Amino acid sequence: MERKIEQLRSRKQQIEVRVKERERKERTRRLIQIGAVFEKWWDVQKPEEAEWFIKRLETQGLDPDKMKDAIRKTRRMPTGQETAATDSQG
Repeated sequence: MERKIEQLRSRKQQIEVRVKERERKERTRRLIQIGAVFEKWWDVQKPEEAEWFIKRLETQGLDPDKMKDAIRKTRRMPTGQETAATDSQG
């Protein structure tokens, strides 16, 4: 019985390790994709340039928090309603 308990604990730990590794890989992939968009559209190649870009948006009157909220709202909408939401904000 003790052996079975230990096997189950070991199995649980292995599963947790795999889940964390998968989450880490997904996050890494997402960050790379986001960086690629910045590089493609705004020729941002360094973290300092990305920070400068965001600060520049703030000086132009664009509030990053409002932009984040707008992005989060589009994530919750069914497909097709995103353009209507961004058109009405804009």
